[in-house]
Amino acid sequence: MARILVVDDNASVLQTLDYCLGKDGHTVLTASDGATGLELAVREDMDLVILDVEMPKMRGIAVCRVLKADPRTARIPVLIITAALSPEIKREATAAGALAVIPKPFDVDALQALIAGTLPGPGGAAPA
Repeated sequence: MARILVVDDNASVLQTLDYCLGKDGHTVLTASDGATGLELAVREDMDLVILDVEMPKMRGIAVCRVLKADPRTARIPVLIITAALSPEIKREATAAGALAVIPKPFDVDALQALIAGTLPGPGGAAPA
């Protein structure tokens, strides 16, 4: 299964996604701020990164921008989750390279289906 990094400053979001994605057989790493998330994404071999927009130390969209600019991490699909979805946030996230922007609160089943379709392999998307 996949290695997924979830970066969010909300502990309940981290716990929920860690549990649900882990139950699906994925290895889940978590971070509660953007800078730590960026460090983990660069250091670890991740298959997917899920980023909140507003976090301490570094916004999720900025993390996405850095990941997409770095040849070591540019291939990693990035999903953005946010409680403050607006057309501006959606444009900014898409311009930074995010595949999708998901509003909070999110439907866990729908997010799991999106993740399954994003990941390479059986039933998932082809590698970029």
